[in-house]
Amino acid sequence: PAGLPPGDLFLVLGAAGGPKIITAALQTLVNHALLGHGPFEAVARSRVHDQLLRHGVPGARYDSRDLERSPHGRARVELPAYARRALARRGHDLLPDGEMGAVQAVAVDAETGRLTAVSDVRRGGG
Repeated sequence: PAGLPPGDLFLVLGAAGGPKIITAALQTLVNHALLGHGPFEAVARSRVHDQLLRHGVPGARYDSRDLERSPHGRARVELPAYARRALARRGHDLLPDGEMGAVQAVAVDAETGRLTAVSDVRRGGG
């Protein structure tokens, strides 16, 4: 398979989702680079977004969505209850949101240079 020579490049990503692009891309980068999740898991994990006011209403949004199509059939993406409780204890007003942006990513295996492409399950990818 085609690949890249091993080096510094480990992830290329982009996102769609208006004001949620930056948080979706950053959370995917953190999931992969700092938390050690593989490309699919890094993109598919639940997300949180807070832009202070959305349509004049304060509150942080979190993933809460049933997925009709995913590599594993029907699935649900939702921020875990323990994370919602922890944010609420810190004063965040949390609201469920079915649209948390969509990330596309290509990861480079550091040892082999092999490429793995992932399309967000929130938009039917895998």
